[in-house]
Amino acid sequence: MELVRYAEAEKYFVEARKLEPHRLEGLEHYSSCLWHLKKFPELVYLAHEACERSMYSYETWITMGNCFSSLKEHDLALKFFTRAIQLNPQNPISYSLCAHEYVYNEDFNKAKKMFETALSYDVRHYSAWWGLGNIAYKQEKYSKASDYFLKAVAINPQNPVVYSFLGMTASANGDYAQALSYFYKSE
Repeated sequence: MELVRYAEAEKYFVEARKLEPHRLEGLEHYSSCLWHLKKFPELVYLAHEACERSMYSYETWITMGNCFSSLKEHDLALKFFTRAIQLNPQNPISYSLCAHEYVYNEDFNKAKKMFETALSYDVRHYSAWWGLGNIAYKQEKYSKASDYFLKAVAINPQNPVVYSFLGMTASANGDYAQALSYFYKSE
């Protein structure tokens, strides 16, 4: 999944669920995978199953948040991700997912705080570094964006999305040769 090979990751998640259908651990990743694949019916079914298993599991609430995020119901998704934080306040994924919803709502200050909180729990949470870079990019602070994206790629050098954003940032700075080299790495 970290390689952005979501269809392949989904196969492994499905196999793992067959082996341990009652296990909630990992659903936060599986539901994010389904979100990326835009597989809403599967995401709804997974959320329903998670709710039946436990309403006191942060994985359940992340799955519910991903479900509503896929519907572009960002305020509802935020409520579910916030509940996940209440149940497990040291999990950086919940903070990052909240932050992404704030970005969708263009509330960059709250998003930045959430990404920074995620990093306070796990400095190697590359999604939060990417998120900070994305905010800086949207605000046309390209030098800062590049710094954040470089931190993300140092943690996850196989992720093509980060290289694409590095390329877009270099291009926005007028460094087309560097942009091209990043775009080649994103293939």
